[in-house]
Amino acid sequence: MLSMLLFGLSRTLVTLILSRAFCGLLNGNIGVMKTALGELTDATNRAEAFALMPAVWAFGATMGPLLGGSLSRPADRFPVVFASNFWKKFPYFLPCVATASYVFAVLLITGLFFEETVQCGKASSCSPCSSSSSYKLLVVNSDEELDPAERPVSFRGLFTFPVVISIANYAALGFLSTSVNALLPLFFHTPIELGGLNLDPARIGYIMGVYGAGMGLFQMLFFAKIVRRWGTRRVFIVSMATFVPVFMLFPVASLIAKRWGLGWGLWVAVGLILFLLFIMDTAFGCIFMYVTESAPNRRSLGATNGLAQTTVSSARAVGPALTTSLFSFSVQKNLLHGHGVYVVLAIFSCGAVYLGTLLPHRIWSKQVGSEDASDSEY
Repeated sequence: MLSMLLFGLSRTLVTLILSRAFCGLLNGNIGVMKTALGELTDATNRAEAFALMPAVWAFGATMGPLLGGSLSRPADRFPVVFASNFWKKFPYFLPCVATASYVFAVLLITGLFFEETVQCGKASSCSPCSSSSSYKLLVVNSDEELDPAERPVSFRGLFTFPVVISIANYAALGFLSTSVNALLPLFFHTPIELGGLNLDPARIGYIMGVYGAGMGLFQMLFFAKIVRRWGTRRVFIVSMATFVPVFMLFPVASLIAKRWGLGWGLWVAVGLILFLLFIMDTAFGCIFMYVTESAPNRRSLGATNGLAQTTVSSARAVGPALTTSLFSFSVQKNLLHGHGVYVVLAIFSCGAVYLGTLLPHRIWSKQVGSEDASDSEY
């Protein structure tokens, strides 16, 4: 919330970068949300719960650009209401205020109505963590009163095979997903003679909006059913495998645009790319469950998610920078007729698929939050 306000008030590149860095330093909510979901669910309903995260993320990714584009430069767009020089001096403050206001409203709702899910540390100073009839948590006086297997493990103790392989797959997914998200608008905007589609900004925005909305709808409607029908591991591997045809379809679409222009053949190729990305997004819900279940015990769930989020954030930082640099290098040096970046990413995708095969057919036998979860397969 504070970082958004600072972003809107920024007038130099340095302050823009600092505001975004400030956002990253304060933005630990993703790991907390995954931990809370892991504590609130078990093997019987975890697929449905984790299906909501990619869907909500897609909704935000769709609404964010629409909100930013609609409310930016209000002095030019709505001169009657925003005639003050302040709005001319800070043309992007209004969408930042709108976003910060939404975050503040969510903060109030969460603080007032969301019940604590973690076990309390001392019975003398804590009330029962939840009165919900759907779950009941045990309140203990100290870590020493816990069974040794349920005590929080050290940081070094987190590096078990289940945790490491789950986080490695999460990082590979994060790298590839941010790479393709960085490539899409760049590919759409690049002139046809340089290997792109030369689409106008309005059409690009429409395509990205359909991409985000369709992705969220697909997750909400089909994720839990697909996972329960085919199994978490199989769905994850297939989802990761979609990156290979996705990256190979970029040069195909470029070739169609060069030979036949922006005709129906091109839109079929673009539509196929988007559809494959809808399938790809199911990998997030799958790997969220693997990471949650890989935690040594319930009291290590927060540390496990924190480690996972830190790792994937690094991968997401590297992905777009490396991918866009490879795109520029491929075009400038005419590497594989300007399509070298797609070949490199397709090869990396094959490695990511192999990494996915190292996950167990059944989610880790030592489950978090359910005694009989080891006998169930999502």
